[in-house]
Amino acid sequence: MELSEGERISFKQSLASVRWIGSLPNKEDTWVGLEWDEESKGKHSGELDGVKYFTTRHPMCGSFMKLPVLLEGLDQTQCISTAIIDKYADRTEQDFSECYVPTVKNQRKNIELVGTEKIQARQEKIDRLKEIALQTSMVKTIDPGFGAHLISCESLLLDKNLLFSWNQIAQILSEIPNLKTLSISQNRINQPLTVSFTHPLKILVLNSMDLVWEEALTLIPHLPCLEELHLYKNRCNVISINPELFSNLKLLNLQDNQISSWEMINQNCSGLPALEKLILNQNQIDYIYYSGGFPRLEALSVEQNCLNNWRSIDELYKFPAGLKELRIQGNPALQGNMRVSLLRFMVVGRIGTLNVLNGSAIRPQERIDAERYYLRSNYDNPEATSTPRWQELVEKHGNPADIATKISSDQDMAKQTLMSTTASVMLRSLVKATAGKELQKKLSMNMTVADLKVLCGKLFGAELSNMKLSYREGNNKEVVAPEPLDDDLRTLNYYILSEGGEIWVEEQE
Repeated sequence: MELSEGERISFKQSLASVRWIGSLPNKEDTWVGLEWDEESKGKHSGELDGVKYFTTRHPMCGSFMKLPVLLEGLDQTQCISTAIIDKYADRTEQDFSECYVPTVKNQRKNIELVGTEKIQARQEKIDRLKEIALQTSMVKTIDPGFGAHLISCESLLLDKNLLFSWNQIAQILSEIPNLKTLSISQNRINQPLTVSFTHPLKILVLNSMDLVWEEALTLIPHLPCLEELHLYKNRCNVISINPELFSNLKLLNLQDNQISSWEMINQNCSGLPALEKLILNQNQIDYIYYSGGFPRLEALSVEQNCLNNWRSIDELYKFPAGLKELRIQGNPALQGNMRVSLLRFMVVGRIGTLNVLNGSAIRPQERIDAERYYLRSNYDNPEATSTPRWQELVEKHGNPADIATKISSDQDMAKQTLMSTTASVMLRSLVKATAGKELQKKLSMNMTVADLKVLCGKLFGAELSNMKLSYREGNNKEVVAPEPLDDDLRTLNYYILSEGGEIWVEEQE
């Protein structure tokens, strides 16, 4: 077996790219320089005794290996057509399509066998396939004509295989003209595109491929209909977007690309005419501002960043299409010591267009409560009172001082009222595993907070040691401040729970 530089191999189930083949001083045999996909599997970056033989993208993912040793440990690879047949057809059936007997006139008469019918049925099955999933199938080569029977295929998943050339990707697309979704995540493409083509692909997934932005752009000029581009966990920290190449792009996923500022995003994404959803999780963005553009952006995800100022949240209300969905968890500098439930109130109060926050729908009453709480808690905050949003809320709910007085009066009155022995309340989960789940329960007012936590743990899969409960009024619409149920020994009657209220279950961070 011959190896060539740039090709992909699997050695004892570890993936690598061949970077160099040759001789080393004072060493016998032919040696191969490898760049492992695992960043820490190697011992160097392609250098030996001060001589640089090849270059790796990460400092400790390079190795030298004797060619005979490497060849002995190579895992078996396959072409894409074999992978498809192995998974979606029965290769144990023998092909009898060429079986025949001679006639008296020395002509051929085909033999009709049950096996042939089975093969035909298998072939028809492949013809009808709409999704072909070949993740981790050791596909290394794309054999010509493999797509002849994939007439119905709309989605092809080739994640974590051994593809190594952009020309291979172009060939795949040319073979399947009706393809809408292509995922080649966790491959390592190191050979350039040298062919020209055009394809109406809608969704392209290039996650975890160690790409810089220029490499990620390789196929874009050839995909004029592209609507979604996923680049999770690459090295696209410096981007440069020509809006004409992305005129139909609706979703851009740049999660975990070491992007350090909103300025980079604003300069390159604000001009995208069709962009509706932007995913920026796990970067280092510390602020957000609006200075124009983003005409259709309705969904933004900035979880696990470095946001540290509530001005960023106020700025989100300025986006012209009206932000409908926001994910913002995992910004500790922004949240501070604030509970998750209170953080939610503060965000909902500031962004009046939101329908979904952190994956959980915002109900009409919650929006009213959040807006009133925002007014009550920020009436002496100049940064808040100077925003257009503040004036809208004052017109909608009235003077913040009057709201605070009314709340205090109602709470004093409630404490003097004899409570019933039970109350029907809504238990609402903010626990990751069951976020958004809601259950109506009739609770005894003699139940302790500790007992309630045990119940919520069973219902929502939350750990008792990490659970926080908070209560919100339902019938009394003026009571907006969430009340923490933070004393495990107290009964619910102490907290003045009333019919129609809500108890939110959340996890401590």
